[in-house]
Order: sequence, then structure tokens, then C-alpha cells
Amino acid sequence: MINKSNESHDRIIAKKLKKSSNDQQVNEKGYQYINNEYKQMISLLDTQSTTDIKLKKRKRIENYNHTKIDIFKNVTDLTLQLNILIEEYSYYFSNITSLRLVPSETLGHRMLTNQHIQILKTIVNLFNLKHLNIERIYGIENTLVLLEILKQSPKLSSITFIPKAIIQLFNDDELCKYLNKLIKKIILTDYFEYYANNSEKIKQFCQIFSNIEYLECKINSPDNLLLLLNYLPKLSSIKAIGNNKCYPERKFSPFENALRRLNVIFNINHVFISEFYETRISIWIGNKII
Repeated sequence: MINKSNESHDRIIAKKLKKSSNDQQVNEKGYQYINNEYKQMISLLDTQSTTDIKLKKRKRIENYNHTKIDIFKNVTDLTLQLNILIEEYSYYFSNITSLRLVPSETLGHRMLTNQHIQILKTIVNLFNLKHLNIERIYGIENTLVLLEILKQSPKLSSITFIPKAIIQLFNDDELCKYLNKLIKKIILTDYFEYYANNSEKIKQFCQIFSNIEYLECKINSPDNLLLLLNYLPKLSSIKAIGNNKCYPERKFSPFENALRRLNVIFNINHVFISEFYETRISIWIGNKII
């Protein structure tokens, strides 16, 4: 984990170490290094607000004997705030498999831009990336932004996002081809119907992501969930959550009958939370369970 506490660069968080080694803790040259079987953490912590001190500490890291690649070679999971991606750094993460991009807390920016991606490529080697999480990104500047990530990430197979951020880009054929080719797992963190509010848009979603095997989503309409089941030919597992104000058993009874006719394994629970019921649905298709 890298923490930078100033107005323009809040923090970089990196965690999870693949290779285990002996516990050790070293405080040297202005930063703390912890390496054990659970994590590798490098912290840059400033208790003073003087910019010069922060720059000196950053310079110490850059001048350390290890190369910038070696320092973070065991870091595989990385979270970056968008305000980090406005200027180049000497930090470099060569083995990231899971990347999470989040808005700036201070600036409130939630739009992922071409500038962000160009800087990202100087900080992170995207070649080994397997999972991309942009669930807190509410907008993408244009199709070239996501397309550039996909082109740089041939191993990418899993993505977490809100439907609003991606569905608006579905008019780009090249982007859709990359999404279809690469993505096998999708986690949607907002209600599907807000942005795919008719059967044609849902069918378009299924056509673009026809190779996905696992899907998590929020969805209120059992009919729309059946559409996903019928139009995603390689789907092996789906988890869905929906909210209902009253009598969810009655609403989902026809849906359960339809699932029985499809000969799939499923589990449906209705949990009362405050003033509504949360319906939790898990469905397994075929022999492959992810």
C-alpha cells in the first residue's frame, strides 16, 4: 500500500503478495517496508504538511538502490484514485492482476478520461491484468478510453462496473468485439433496468457479452432475468439481487416454475430488510460452477 497524504495526490493502495517470504520490517530512507506471507506493503506517510518534505521523501524512494520495477514486483492488487493519474510518476507496478480505479475524494471526479489512461500505462503494466473494477466510475469520456485498456490487457477476463458507464458505449463495433472476445465474468453493481429498460437493449447486452460464464447483477424483473438466461449461451452461474416492497413469493412464483422447466439448479431467498424484501437469487447451469 502506498499512502500519499496531500491535496493533489491522496493515496495509492496496493496489496496482496503472491510470493511468501519471511516476516520483516524495515524503516529506511523515509518509508516503511513490510514483507510477509500475507502482504507486501510500502508506505509513504507524511505527518507534516510542508510540500518540500513530501517531495524529499518521494525522491528518497526514487533513488533507492532497488529499481522501480523490483520494489513492487510482488504487488498484484492495486487501487488508484483518478487524481493520481494526472502526472507521471517513477512508481511502476509490473505484475498487477487486479486493478480498481476510484474517483478522487477531494475533487469528486468520476469521469475516466483519455489522459487518465495515458498516465496509467506509465504506472501499471496492463499485460497481466485479469480483473478490472470501475464500479465507482460513473462515466467514461469516450470509447477510446476503455478500448485502450482492453488492447493493453490481453489476459483481462473479468470486469466490475455500473451499467450506465458501459452501456452508453455499445455503439462502437471495435469496442464490442474486444468485450466479446475477452470478458468471461461480469459484476454489475447497479440495477440493470435503469439503463437497459427494454428487451432489445438486454438482447444487445447478451450479444456483446455472449461469451460470459459468470454474472452478478441487480435486477427487479424476473422476466429480464429469464432473458439473460436464455440469451447468454455460455453462462454457467448467475447471482442476482432485487428489491420488492411486498409479497415477493407471489411475484417470483412464475419465475421459479420457469427455472424448473429449464432444468437448472437454483436457490431463491427473500430477506426482509427494513421496509422492503431483498430477493437473493443464485442459479447454476450445467456442470460448471464458478
